[in-house]
Amino acid sequence: MSGLKLMPALLAICFVCLLRTITEAQADDAPILYIGIEKKRIPYTYFDDNQRARGILVAAIDAACQASGLNCKFIGGGFNDNLQALRNIKLNAVVVLDQSLPPDVDTLNLTHPPDITFLKITESLCQIVPTFIQKKSTPVRSTPEDFKNTIIGVQEGSVFHKYLVETNSNQAQLKPYPLLESAIMDLVFDRVDAVLGDAATLNSRVFDSNLDEYAGLIATAFEIPDLPATSMSLALRERDKDRYQQLIAALKAANNNRTCDQLLTDSAKQDKP
Repeated sequence: MSGLKLMPALLAICFVCLLRTITEAQADDAPILYIGIEKKRIPYTYFDDNQRARGILVAAIDAACQASGLNCKFIGGGFNDNLQALRNIKLNAVVVLDQSLPPDVDTLNLTHPPDITFLKITESLCQIVPTFIQKKSTPVRSTPEDFKNTIIGVQEGSVFHKYLVETNSNQAQLKPYPLLESAIMDLVFDRVDAVLGDAATLNSRVFDSNLDEYAGLIATAFEIPDLPATSMSLALRERDKDRYQQLIAALKAANNNRTCDQLLTDSAKQDKP
């Protein structure tokens, strides 16, 4: 009799195991999408200590992949290297953060500007908020004239770099950095007078770390007209149309015109226990 009483429980366990096996098989059968991301662009795309892809854009893209029945795998690399891998069909897509792309990149007179003629670029996953970070002890600057005879740090090759070259190069000395964190440290030690970046990066890298209190820093939102719409997007090959239409539709449906800083705030709320 005791054996008969155990039967329903055993059947239930077997049923759960069967469902799990079916779900895992379906996941294994899902088309794989290899997406190139930058390794150290917190909070957008990065890898944690266990080499797992993280970041607010990684989460947004992964959710869209799941909704579209795709199995997304994120591959780390430099932006130009990722574009070359995309061209050579080693990647299926590349995340475009704040890079300045042709023809806008021509302003920077780069020797080898990236080729994007083969790309199809999605709408922005979130809107970046340009922000100046400065010392509280200095006058708050907000116009090109305010920055006369100063040194401004900026992410090299970014849309902000392009903007400063066009508007402030006759007023201030521009100092581009491969990593924005290096510009922030130079600001802390008074080697530059201000740094232009985006609110989400500055909030996650500076104001969430108490570095602002240590160094006496203040952030000021800064409007840049006609900011390129390619910022914070996903780039795919133009010829890959049918397979990724669902993904592009899912990304578009998930975008409710939030700023990247709002996306960061929402992500932090979800991570709280």
